[in-house]
Amino acid sequence: MLLTEYDEELHINNEKDISYNKGLEQGLEQGIEQGIEKGIEQGRNEQLLESIKNLMTNLGLSAEDAMKSLGIEQTNFDKYLKMM
Repeated sequence: MLLTEYDEELHINNEKDISYNKGLEQGLEQGIEQGIEKGIEQGRNEQLLESIKNLMTNLGLSAEDAMKSLGIEQTNFDKYLKMM
């Protein structure tokens, strides 16, 4: 009888550990995905900012005209102006 109770308790603890580890694994995967997405977005922003600056320098465009030339939505102009 004691062995059965011990086995049941061990099984329950193992199930809890497995569930906990699955949760950690899922959390880690989500964190990695979010980090990758954030890194890609940051890279895009930096590239657009560099393109804006190049158009301003090489073609003498204003920041707004450079952003228009690149097809950046006007609602995002302030975002890039703050990054300069």
